[in-house]
Amino acid sequence: MDENKQSADVTAGAVLETARKTAADLLIKTQEQNTIALTNALRQVFGENTESQRFVDVTRIPLICKSIVDMHENIKEIKNKLNDDFITKDQFSPVRTLVYGAVGMVLVSVFGALIALVIIKR
Repeated sequence: MDENKQSADVTAGAVLETARKTAADLLIKTQEQNTIALTNALRQVFGENTESQRFVDVTRIPLICKSIVDMHENIKEIKNKLNDDFITKDQFSPVRTLVYGAVGMVLVSVFGALIALVIIKR
């Protein structure tokens, strides 16, 4: 019995080792296939794509990324300045009411004077 158990253990160990090697080989093949597919996709999009006659200078990609980051920073800075330096609608409401009231009074007095002139001339 002891001999059968030992034989089974050796066989199970050999099966496990073979399974590990096979899994490792499959993982390496999968990684290589993914790398090749990604490389081909990047070539197709960013250059070496003679079919679409579209070529991108791959060396400029870091500069483009930096430019995009700078644009985002500038937009944030502009938003902060707009929030700090300009008044809101709530702050403008009393001023608007006063100006509209004054303009209304001027218009009423001008039209009133015109109507008074027309009535007096008759």
